[in-house]
Amino acid sequence: MPQVSIGIPIYNEEQFIQFRLENILEQTHQDFEIIICDNASTDKTQSICETFAKSDKRIHYYRNNLNIGWFPNFKKVLFLAKSKYFVWAAGDDLWAKNFLEKNLQNLKTNPNSVCSMSTILLYDYDDNHTIQIQKTVKCFDKNFKLWPVLGNYDNKIRQILRNPSLTMYLYGVFLTEPLKESFSKINQKLSGDRTLVLSMCKFGDLMLMGEPLFFRYPKGTSLTSILYRYRSGSIGIFELFFPYGEYVYWCYKNLGPKIFFKNLDVFIIRLLSGFFAIGLAIFKKNNYIGKQKKL
Repeated sequence: MPQVSIGIPIYNEEQFIQFRLENILEQTHQDFEIIICDNASTDKTQSICETFAKSDKRIHYYRNNLNIGWFPNFKKVLFLAKSKYFVWAAGDDLWAKNFLEKNLQNLKTNPNSVCSMSTILLYDYDDNHTIQIQKTVKCFDKNFKLWPVLGNYDNKIRQILRNPSLTMYLYGVFLTEPLKESFSKINQKLSGDRTLVLSMCKFGDLMLMGEPLFFRYPKGTSLTSILYRYRSGSIGIFELFFPYGEYVYWCYKNLGPKIFFKNLDVFIIRLLSGFFAIGLAIFKKNNYIGKQKKL
């Protein structure tokens, strides 16, 4: 059995997946398996992944007949894993060659930890398809800046609730069993990343490597208007006006009333954010969609 399972939940990543798989296969730590769950891609993702799977027995390719949504697909790759350690790998992110090696070492030398992640830098491609690391981006601190989440449970929960960037621990290296236990208790469409990170804090600390080994492509995610989701029937009227209602209820139920009321201001803001999202959708027909890059 391999030491690490690398889960790749993927959808229409033909422009990135070949480069991403090559990037993973170059890791200095080679004792791993790659589990790909293709969420019914309509481009060349399937043929690219099947070619890699034929050439390397560590790569296992699965395809959903229908698109089951991003959150269930994340769950699927996790529960197919049998290794001691697990890490999700987005199709358009990149790792330094020693990303796995150093994060595994960090977990092993910190017995109270359940996750290890490195600091993050953003990247883009220039006209010659050469990677360009971006060290200063306007939204960086809010969305990508990390620090260790240590100490007592109340303190860890408070940090995660008040700092959106800490959800990026989702892409760290985890102990598999507590991760599966945490995931099995989550059943929601919105804020699944945050509730998962909140749940993992019950099992231990979130450790941070002090060097950038993880490179994020910030243009890779398309945001869908909340009005579009309502019109398409993917959310109901309650979710339209209170998109974080389920998340707030989950926090009350799972974190307990004491922690909930200590952070009541955070939850009030979350509940009211749906009205802001509706206003934004009215004035902007579509949210930002990053332009595609050829590798």
